[in-house]
Amino acid sequence: MQRLDFGLMKERLGAPPSADILAHVASLSPEERATATATIEEMEREAMLQMEAMHGAEDLLRWIDSRGIRRGLLTRNNATVVEHMHTQLWRDIGPFEPALSRERPEFVKPSPGGIHHCLSVWGVAAEEVVMIGDSAKDDVVAGARAGVTTVLLLSDARSAPLEGEQKPTHVVENLAQVPALLESCFDLLE
Repeated sequence: MQRLDFGLMKERLGAPPSADILAHVASLSPEERATATATIEEMEREAMLQMEAMHGAEDLLRWIDSRGIRRGLLTRNNATVVEHMHTQLWRDIGPFEPALSRERPEFVKPSPGGIHHCLSVWGVAAEEVVMIGDSAKDDVVAGARAGVTTVLLLSDARSAPLEGEQKPTHVVENLAQVPALLESCFDLLE
């Protein structure tokens, strides 16, 4: 799990507190965008060096792999972070296929483009896919727009109930709850 201080990042970028960081950067002039991108990459590099796997992630990935279930990765991080995850964080676990980062704007969450790409690569229908994430505004919305089941990992306290596209199909408090949830909702490969 990469620990980024998004409030500090927005402050350093001169973005309003409620702004989507990537949308803010896209709205800047080319010169300002280059400076902002360098700032983001510097902060991501620092956080990447301290990155640790989320509690239960390795066990969940091994469980998924033991069932022959495909898994992809959609992240708003850059490709360097994805490569670090594959080669350092989860080097004993096979890579996510596909692993999509923000370098392809059409795949950046909350766009459903990344999920649609996975559906195409895997040759499966939306009803067969689950989007698991810790962001209602990015992960759950992308999943809802793609028509897949969504699972929200509660990574922090939420004060308001989630509605509309941000309302997940399921909620879990930790990754250890995901296997039982998937087994109860899907006919899984054994």
